Amino acid sequence: MTVHRDYHGYKLIEDDLLSICEFIEPTDANKETYSHRIYELFLRVCTEFESHAKERLIHYGYPKALSTPNDLKINDYKTLYTDNNFLGDRLSAEIGLKFWSPSMIYITPFQDWINGNRLSWYQAYNDVKHNRDTNFKDASLWNLIRAYAGLSLILFQSHRWSFFQPYAASLSARGGGAQGFTGNGCLFWVRGPGAGVEG
Repeated sequence: MTVHRDYHGYKLIEDDLLSICEFIEPTDANKETYSHRIYELFLRVCTEFESHAKERLIHYGYPKALSTPNDLKINDYKTLYTDNNFLGDRLSAEIGLKFWSPSMIYITPFQDWINGNRLSWYQAYNDVKHNRDTNFKDASLWNLIRAYAGLSLILFQSHRWSFFQPYAASLSARGGGAQGFTGNGCLFWVRGPGAGVEG
């Protein structure tokens, strides 16, 4: 099985997220907790999301991505989910976080787009990136978690389980019930449109 070039960066993000969760319990009571470590990882997760969204738009032949890829904005990334020639209408897919306490929590990272709004976690990323003094509180655990869910979802929808299990002798995913599907060793479940093993 081939290791995708973005896998090691993603794996470092997961490792760093779990490291943060050793000090800040991943629970509802701590959603608004913010820190420099969260800020640092939040920026990395969002830039990985941007990078992968750009890569997907180029892959699908999106005209602006081919002509001026450095000018892509969040509304261009949204096209991945609103144009059936790309990922199609999969905005309502959910990520279930296995490590949330006291039990798994499901996140719909693109819910704001469904409601016709800007992505609040992505807006928080831009706000804190451009003015940390005023917006440092936006580098919260909850914004980081939702950004991680968005990154994980776009990677899953683009590459399926093989992205998350590059060293496995054989691909292994399980599920199909109310929880959705998960891959062995993955920190999350996926359910909703396109969430099947092959989907």
